Amino acid sequence: MASKKSSIDPKFRDQLQELQTKAAEEEEKRLKGEQAKWMRPKEWGGDTTDLDAMGDPFDRKQANEDYTKAAVAGSSCGVTGDLIVSVLQVETLAVMERAFRARHTMSFPRAVAHQQARRGKGLADKYGHGGEEGVFKKGILDVVQRMLKQAGANG
Repeated sequence: MASKKSSIDPKFRDQLQELQTKAAEEEEKRLKGEQAKWMRPKEWGGDTTDLDAMGDPFDRKQANEDYTKAAVAGSSCGVTGDLIVSVLQVETLAVMERAFRARHTMSFPRAVAHQQARRGKGLADKYGHGGEEGVFKKGILDVVQRMLKQAGANG
């Protein structure tokens, strides 16, 4: 019989929380006309010349292992929800890493324009990237938690 094999990857949860927090902080700074700092991923040392270390905060090892455990044939395989949750976390972290790396190769005005478009709080100060009802918390993390619940897990 199949049983649940996946969970929320700590790197996934940490990076989403970091993005949400930093987006809210940036919005506050911009509204006051102050300079906002670019988001730096949790657990990153800040060396833009160390290309390997730039990927560490987005490491997908646990989510990949969860996927592998769930996909194993036989009586010890996981449930369908494990595959969905694992792939969603792996792909989200990969997108976050690509965006972070791309930021360091863009021109400054283009990077700021992209950042401004993404991070504004928007409607009712809660639905933007920095808001409690924003994409990181409600649009991604809550979706994964609901999938885990449907798959018979606690999330």
